[in-house]
Amino acid sequence: MTVQITFDGDFVVNNKISMRTLAQSCMGMQKALERAYLDVERGGLSKGEKIRDEERKTVEFYLESYREGSFISIFKEITPKLKSAIDNLGSTMFNPYKRAIQGGDIEHQKIIEEAIERRLVLDSQPKIYEDALNDPIIYTPKQYAKKSMLNSVNDSLIPIKTNEGENSIKYTLTGDSSYEFYFDSLIATRFTKAFSGKEVGPEIIYESYVVKLDSKNRKGIIRHKVNNQEATILFINNSDYNKAVEYLKAEEDGKPVVAMKFSGYAIKEFDSLDLAAGDVVFKQLIEEKNG
Repeated sequence: MTVQITFDGDFVVNNKISMRTLAQSCMGMQKALERAYLDVERGGLSKGEKIRDEERKTVEFYLESYREGSFISIFKEITPKLKSAIDNLGSTMFNPYKRAIQGGDIEHQKIIEEAIERRLVLDSQPKIYEDALNDPIIYTPKQYAKKSMLNSVNDSLIPIKTNEGENSIKYTLTGDSSYEFYFDSLIATRFTKAFSGKEVGPEIIYESYVVKLDSKNRKGIIRHKVNNQEATILFINNSDYNKAVEYLKAEEDGKPVVAMKFSGYAIKEFDSLDLAAGDVVFKQLIEEKNG
């Protein structure tokens, strides 16, 4: 059970590689393996879920040897439990990597454009946020692990994107199964696009405090009233944005006191829907009916 990293190209000089390049790639891969390990141990991950110190000590890989030619480093796992983490990461990387090496452009729908289209059709009855959190058909908690693993792998590819010349990194992950992933600058860029896509998810009725707004980018931060979780909110136009401004003004001692009740589209990232802290596209205010 090993993790092998092979560096090749112009950033390898006389079978040597810079500390910066090695550190960037190894740290990204280390974090990806940590997320893969936690996914197995905890039965999934939520967005922003962190590793504990005692777990960090378990997910250690030690440099066993290196070979000349290119620059090849081989890392050996500290415990057999990490075999499942290696397999988990390899299988998670497989599909987006496959899309990255295929021909043609990889396109993802723009969230705002998709939300505009959704506004034009009659949606089904939106679900109240608290009910959606408890509805396994709509939301399965702790499914953000794959996205977080791939984000970390993407970080490990930074040296390819930031160094001049023709460079490549190859990862060979060996657990029960063996996976090999070769990245040059083109494949690395396409790999990022292959898992970075977002899509509009179900329509939900939220009741949230407006914590912060950014007029330039027409977005902000809200805090859901039911569970105190913060999320990013996006607005389709200035008219929608201005409706939220009124709730930002309703403050007392620097804290919002009036919650905004609205319907919005929950955003899915790489097939992961995180209702607790995931992004939301504002659709419309919900008017309270009297009597």
